[in-house]
Amino acid sequence: MTFFSIFNDCTIEDMNQHLFAAAGSHHALLPRAEVSPSRVRMKITVDEDKAPGRMTKTSVQNYWLPGERVTGTLSIESKDPITLAHARIRLDGKTVTKGQFLSQHQDLIPENVPMGLHSETSGVNATVPFDFTISRQVLTKGTHVPQQCLQLPPTLCVGPVLKDDVGGKIYAQPNIGYHLIAQAEIHNADQEPTTITAIQEIPIWVSRAANPPLDTGDFPGEFVESQTLSCRLHRLRSDKYRMTLTTAEPPAITFSDRNSPGIISTNVSIKMEDSRSGADPYRLMAMFHQIQVKIVLGLRAKTFYSMRPFPKLPGQSMLTINGPHRLYDAVIPLPPVKHIIRSWSVQSIAFPSLGADSSERRLSSDAQISYQQQSKNIPTSAFLFTNVPIVARVPMDLPPSFCSAVASRQYSLVLRAKISGAHVKDFVLEVPLQIVYNIEKSHNKHNSDVVKSLLCDDDSPIQDSTPRVS
Repeated sequence: MTFFSIFNDCTIEDMNQHLFAAAGSHHALLPRAEVSPSRVRMKITVDEDKAPGRMTKTSVQNYWLPGERVTGTLSIESKDPITLAHARIRLDGKTVTKGQFLSQHQDLIPENVPMGLHSETSGVNATVPFDFTISRQVLTKGTHVPQQCLQLPPTLCVGPVLKDDVGGKIYAQPNIGYHLIAQAEIHNADQEPTTITAIQEIPIWVSRAANPPLDTGDFPGEFVESQTLSCRLHRLRSDKYRMTLTTAEPPAITFSDRNSPGIISTNVSIKMEDSRSGADPYRLMAMFHQIQVKIVLGLRAKTFYSMRPFPKLPGQSMLTINGPHRLYDAVIPLPPVKHIIRSWSVQSIAFPSLGADSSERRLSSDAQISYQQQSKNIPTSAFLFTNVPIVARVPMDLPPSFCSAVASRQYSLVLRAKISGAHVKDFVLEVPLQIVYNIEKSHNKHNSDVVKSLLCDDDSPIQDSTPRVS
């Protein structure tokens, strides 16, 4: 018996107990035949030489993508003379919360299934091939389901897992699985009917291109792309400044397989503002020289599930106490980023009443003195700008971003910025992030080199911004 084969004795009670304890809660019990047991067994064998073996984080595992073929054979063996009345093999996709969302089947015509002649030594044997092409979309009776919520979801089990010790069922929210299920009705020599079944799990993953960046305005209160807080050089000083941190949705993290880590690459812009009349940007820059920023990163995984099809791409605003939509929320910590600000871009804006244009300057020390003398009597607002690069490694084998009819997996990047060298509260930003798999293409060598250059521990070295030359 290979990894892709499963035998079931045709004692119906024992068979159902064995099969469904292994399959968990993906299936309701199949019909049982109220007949005496016979010496019959059935197995499903998936063609191993045609299965797309791919690396996961632990081993080489066969899993399939939507649009790929699943081929193999269905075999029936009996020690007694039998005839085949009806047989069907199905490829089913089910989730605990909503039941079946995918069903593809092939009926096996008895006349085309040669059962062979019965003998005392070998009994009766029959082998029938099957061939499925996995659908790319789910089946749903819901109306007005958006196109992006019709994707076939990957095999997924999220959240705490509860097991029924009596029936062996596994409960989780959501719990998505795909199985080949074969059912056959056979008759013995006395024409008494017996129904036999076999089941085989088919792991499915999802490979697709990234979607356009999310319009965060469609999800009020869910994301924070910019935050402004009052800032002081010291706690006891009365003068206040304004510090603003801003970021945006990073490029999608694209995995080429399930055995390699991914990379987040983005940046956070920092703006310092002194809006008092006659503010001197170079005095402001001198006061906030060599501020240190530590950004603690977290990858937030949001798994939405529902008892009815989503009317749109799900968001937190859809969650209500009595509503059909639920959310399982988890945060994966990532290595922090430390950065010392050694230089700023300077911008001074004259008050509108003077009719002066904004100017942005990066000046040497001599030029700064000349500029200060010329603008001494001009009331202005002073601004400082800089960028903090963010590069972090993401764990391998994460479920991809997807939206199916009754389940959706979405990610966001959470950034908590702690400022040293100034008295200001912590900043907390959150922006959407996509995780996609492009398994057909070979691994990107550039990403591999970047991964090797990253450190795994939390005490990553402090990054210095590149000095700006005037």
